[in-house]
Amino acid sequence: MATEQKRAWFGRTVAALAVTVGLIAVAGPSGAASLRIVDAALEVGGETQLVNFAVDDATGIEGFELTMAYDPAVVRIAGPLRRTAATEGCLLVDNSTEPGTLRIALACLSPLQGGGVLLTVPLQARAPGTSPFAITYCRVNEQLSNDHAVGMVTVLDPSAATTLASSQP
Repeated sequence: MATEQKRAWFGRTVAALAVTVGLIAVAGPSGAASLRIVDAALEVGGETQLVNFAVDDATGIEGFELTMAYDPAVVRIAGPLRRTAATEGCLLVDNSTEPGTLRIALACLSPLQGGGVLLTVPLQARAPGTSPFAITYCRVNEQLSNDHAVGMVTVLDPSAATTLASSQP
C-alpha cells in the first residue's frame, strides 16, 4: 500500500473507532438505577434466608460492581449469591471473605430490561439487632453511581417473642 493510501486508511479507521467509542460511552441506563437490599427480618437460630437485592429500573444495565457494608455481629453471608431470572444470562462474582464487607460484580452479555430482583443474598442471623446494608462503592456501566438506598436487615430473638406472647393475658 502506498503511503497516502495508508494514511487515508488509518484516518478512516481512527474516525470509525472514535464514533464506536463515543456510542459505547453514551450507552447506559435509560434512567437512574437505584440499587438496594430489600428490607428483611430474620430469626436467631433460624434457617439461612435469601434476601433480595433489587433495582427499580435496570433498563440498559450491562454490568455493575459494588461494595456493601453490614454488621457482621448481627448477620453473616451464608454462601454464594444467586442470580435470578432477570440476570440468568450474566456472570456473577461475589466475595464475602472479609466480615462486614460484601463485594459483588455482575457482567451481562446484553443490557438488562425492567426492574425487580437481580440477585438473592443468603443470610444467616447471628444475634438480635439491626444491620444496615449500605452500598459504600458502586459503578454501573463503568460509571460511578451515588443513586442507591440503604436496606435494613432486622434479626429477631424468637425466645423474646415467645416470652412476650406468653406474658399477655
